[in-house]
Amino acid sequence: MTPKLSKADLTDLPLVERLLQLYLHDFSGFAGADSPHGLIGENGVFPYGDFPGGLRSFFIEDDRSAWLFHYPHPTQGDVLAGFALVNAHAPSGEKVDHVVAEFHVLRKYRGIGLGRAAAHALFTALPGMWELGILDDNVDARAFWPKVVQSGPCHGTTLTRSDNDRWSGDIWHFVSAG
Repeated sequence: MTPKLSKADLTDLPLVERLLQLYLHDFSGFAGADSPHGLIGENGVFPYGDFPGGLRSFFIEDDRSAWLFHYPHPTQGDVLAGFALVNAHAPSGEKVDHVVAEFHVLRKYRGIGLGRAAAHALFTALPGMWELGILDDNVDARAFWPKVVQSGPCHGTTLTRSDNDRWSGDIWHFVSAG
């Protein structure tokens, strides 16, 4: 399967905002009921981006980007299937070229190889040193990402562990030659 990967531009911001709500809803399931994480606002919207520029920064800053991927549907053509947000702000604090900040595959398209193919396409589109953090509570990501990183265009992979106030979970480093 070869998904269509495209870099999103500012006109795609409303679309990515809506997709981000689906992602944050899924992500809220990893936080316990008493956790401050995963709370929805009184306006019915999950908050995102307690950093300057928030989500919009992925569309206007040089060290951030937003990506869309589409599933090649046999009768409907390319249909929207997920998104990725990339920056250079590593959970480890190390200097890297790219970090998977957020990555979301719509539930309908999970388990068919689309996410793996989309991630590989993303790594190929952005060559350089990558970092990928996986939070301990994200069981789905802990199963998904090791298979992705240990295949495809990822070379020189290393796995470290972080347990501090900055990050709690596994951190993968790898190089993609593009």
